[in-house]
Amino acid sequence: MSMTVNSGSQIQNLSQQLSTGRQINSAADNAAGLGIAQGLSAQERGLNQGTRNTADMQSLVNTAEGALSSINSNLQRLNELALQSGNGIMNDRDRANIQREVDQILDNIQQTSQTTQFNTRNLLDGNATNLHTASSPDGSGMSVSIPGMSLESLGLEGFNVTENFDLSAIHNAMNMVNAARGELGAVSNRMDYVMTSNDITSLNLASARSRIEDTDMARATTELASARVQEQYQLAMQRQDQEQLENQTQRLFTF
Repeated sequence: MSMTVNSGSQIQNLSQQLSTGRQINSAADNAAGLGIAQGLSAQERGLNQGTRNTADMQSLVNTAEGALSSINSNLQRLNELALQSGNGIMNDRDRANIQREVDQILDNIQQTSQTTQFNTRNLLDGNATNLHTASSPDGSGMSVSIPGMSLESLGLEGFNVTENFDLSAIHNAMNMVNAARGELGAVSNRMDYVMTSNDITSLNLASARSRIEDTDMARATTELASARVQEQYQLAMQRQDQEQLENQTQRLFTF
């Protein structure tokens, strides 16, 4: 009888493994294996979240870089207008007309620096400093800082082509913007490497966890078929023993 009970328990266990796809469905199945698998799962999920965090921060960086590209275009046009105004054929009225466009460009630069946002966070007003990226399971990662791009920060506040002006002020502003764009570009590339590394590590952890936790379908199917044959054999032997016992009892009563 105990052999039949053991076969039934084995069949139930194997059936559960096949239905869930896991060979560890409770701590009783493999306490040590469960602990290891849970630890690997925590690391894997931490890496996956770190990848999502890094992708979000990369989107922030790309948003800031796009706004800096717009500011750079404005500075290019501002440089053209300043050069035009410095030409000796221009009179005061001409320079006043050029200044009207200069003022529009300066206003646009200022507005871009004050209104560029990502998830309601201002990016170019000088307050986007030490933005932490939790890219690893332990919460560590790089920090991102974006310099302010207001007219005051760029040294262009009150720039006026109708008066004496310094063309190098525009060039210095361009250098500041281009340096910030270069830094953000390098940060974005680094984030690509971090996400790739996280994905590879997560895949390896998932593979290791699967070897511990998931069911070997071929093995479990074979063992289940074997257990069912064994159970049927045991039941047949029990029926045979029962029939022999009944026959012996009948013969005793017959005599």
